[in-house]
Amino acid sequence: MMSQYLDLRISVDAKQSDQYPVRISTADGQEYRANLTLPAEDNPIYTTFNMLLGYGNQSLNEDQVIEFGTLLYNCLLVGDVRTAFISERNRAKAESKNIRIRLSIEPNEVDVAAIPWEFACDDAGIPLVTKHSICRFLPRNEPVPALTLASDTTLKMLLAWAAPSELDQQLGYSLNIAGEVEAIRQQLQPLIEAKKLELIELAHVTGSKLNLAIQDHQPHVLHFIGHGLMNGNTGQLIFEDANGKRKDFSARQLSIALEGSPIRLVVLNACQTGTVVTRLLGSIAPALMAVNVPAVVAMQASVADSAANVFASAFYRAFADFKPIDECVSRARRMVIAEGINNVDWGLSTLYMRAKDGLLFTPPSTSGLLNQAAGQTPTDAATGNSINNLAGSGNTYNRDVNFGTIQAGHTIQGNTFNGGNVAIGNTVHGNLNQTNTPNQPTNQTAVNNKKQALADLLALKEKNLQMTNMQIAKYGIGVPLHLQNQRDDLIKEIAELKRQIAELSH
Repeated sequence: MMSQYLDLRISVDAKQSDQYPVRISTADGQEYRANLTLPAEDNPIYTTFNMLLGYGNQSLNEDQVIEFGTLLYNCLLVGDVRTAFISERNRAKAESKNIRIRLSIEPNEVDVAAIPWEFACDDAGIPLVTKHSICRFLPRNEPVPALTLASDTTLKMLLAWAAPSELDQQLGYSLNIAGEVEAIRQQLQPLIEAKKLELIELAHVTGSKLNLAIQDHQPHVLHFIGHGLMNGNTGQLIFEDANGKRKDFSARQLSIALEGSPIRLVVLNACQTGTVVTRLLGSIAPALMAVNVPAVVAMQASVADSAANVFASAFYRAFADFKPIDECVSRARRMVIAEGINNVDWGLSTLYMRAKDGLLFTPPSTSGLLNQAAGQTPTDAATGNSINNLAGSGNTYNRDVNFGTIQAGHTIQGNTFNGGNVAIGNTVHGNLNQTNTPNQPTNQTAVNNKKQALADLLALKEKNLQMTNMQIAKYGIGVPLHLQNQRDDLIKEIAELKRQIAELSH
């Protein structure tokens, strides 16, 4: 089930004296103001935490992490802003919703942007990101709608990695690239087998290889595995040259490569790709937002290889179900937290997002009639494909039609259906005026089609469970918690699918 959200926008404006004006805008359009004061530089909690992160030493205990998170919570949410946040949080709880915090920081205020607000913990010591989402965006960016995938569209993902040999020697360790690649393949396998996703792998990536791959394949998603760093004020990815040696690729070079491409999601599983020093747009993640990439997942410091693999596996498991991108990140964070709150990697990932409602892609099965703008024409209505226009009148459809979810105020009227199935989504908000003429009742056909769809999904889930069990078997007694949870979830999902199939069989 997809989470429902209340949107809250928290904006931090240009500094005035020694304070930053902060505003919170509620889902109802109400706005409340206060002033934010950054933690004192000599605050022992703040300095200890940042020193440990800065030197890549993440040996913190759980209490230290929670103390730091509570400090950030009390810093950001003050006065009327805090009151409004608590009120909205209570409202969200009453409505069984989560909160989407859209954090907008004035680009020149890098001292504020550099703080890992994703660690914020409430007064009970619970990290906000375990229940809600925190996503960043640039103040002057407009939201972008989801890309509706036609029934014959294949989502394309470019999976690229680089590992210069001399860098491994300098660092004294090698990234477990093979482990992460396998975790991603496994979670995306259902989409790949259904021919809904094409995975394009690019090993030993160079600047020219990346540009050519984008031009030739026109991918929608880019995932990079490797190393990153801040070189002065500029973020850089570490690629390879034609001889396999280190070749740095700057935030500006990456922005040029991606600008104008169909890429809507970039995941940078590389250190310091979300780090801000003295210039916000020098950091890779916000630089990509500036060239209209709708969503970027990056890392604010050095991240442990094991945590990166856990994060990627959980992230793409949610992504394969077309969850909102911030929900994908939240689920991945929780899986890393399951390995231990003192494992600070859960708060080091950052999401820059412009996607409206967090949705980057709308799959064909839910991109029906009423999810599109008015004025579009039916897509091959005579052959029964999904109809991608607002419901009009006088249309004739000769096979299956999928209307998706009917929103408030929309109507479906005056159409004729000559056989096939008329599928309308499960949720109807408001009144529905449906005055269409089905020429042939096909209830049994609809049941059979649904059973077949459930059976196909069951087969994919069972194969995924088999692959998960094979991974677990490799560990013996030291099975990672995220794999245990993944197996348990799959067992529950398989049981539920079998139950639904059995009900339809009676």
